[in-house]
Amino acid sequence: MRPRQRYVHVWMTLSGEGIEVNSIGIDTTNNAVIVGLKVATEEDEARLTSEFGQSLTFRQQNPAADDTCTSVAACWPPKGGFEITASQSLGTHCTSGWIVKRTDQSATRQILTAGHCIFAGGGGGAPWFHGASSGTSIGDGQSNTWVGSGSHDADVGLVGIVTTKVPPIRNQFIWGLSGGPLVSSVTQQFTHDLQWVGDGVCRFGITSFRDCRLITMEDVARRSCYLGTCKWIDRTWEVSIDAQGGDSGGPVYFNYGAAPYIANGTHVHSDDGPYDPGPNGRGWYTPVDLGRANYLAVSGITYNICLTSAC
Repeated sequence: MRPRQRYVHVWMTLSGEGIEVNSIGIDTTNNAVIVGLKVATEEDEARLTSEFGQSLTFRQQNPAADDTCTSVAACWPPKGGFEITASQSLGTHCTSGWIVKRTDQSATRQILTAGHCIFAGGGGGAPWFHGASSGTSIGDGQSNTWVGSGSHDADVGLVGIVTTKVPPIRNQFIWGLSGGPLVSSVTQQFTHDLQWVGDGVCRFGITSFRDCRLITMEDVARRSCYLGTCKWIDRTWEVSIDAQGGDSGGPVYFNYGAAPYIANGTHVHSDDGPYDPGPNGRGWYTPVDLGRANYLAVSGITYNICLTSAC
């Protein structure tokens, strides 16, 4: 039998062909690989059998979902797209972007969000919660790039996840709502050089929820002000999607209406003025590979977005 890693590696390729594989497991008693497909068609089964041989057994299976996921404020364990709230005295509400793995700290997983959220929430060491500020504790604010009035940098920050609360599936995010949150897994990412004007992207936030429109400008430097501190946010991508308070930090992603879901970046700010839900609205996000910005880099902080469940 081929190594399990072989099946997992090809999983992503098959998703691009429209074959949505939601689980892979080994049945040691029968020397078989059990493959869970969202839609177990005869054509898809034949395609997989021709690739891997006769040792596969198929079953229809949807993606894993959390039993407690009833709203963006009640969707434990940590994942992208759920509500994060600073301590009671500050009450800052933002959206988590992606679960990331710190590469400068062994086995440390954290939440990527907007830097101004960490700044407003009390900076490094301030506690963060899921849902209300009296909700489930996540961990403490870590470093962020919202430093120095008038400075130039990205707008990203990190929230630590205490070891006992690291999610078992680390690449999940909320991508939409239909009664309750729709949770799926991100398995790929587009670096900034693969994100072009005219491309369609989606953004999810805890206030405006899911919006999908077009990239309208690349590599934008924009002056942004928050709580009396103004700075230039460099290297953002502009989209025709406005946002509201609480949406900051949310995941920006690409998809064809189904898996695979591809991470584009993190929503950081929108137009100053009344919320415009139409195509004339404007928002900006930091691409995934540009969030590891000057301040974090100088501080020796490096990370990668989790693209596998065991990241």
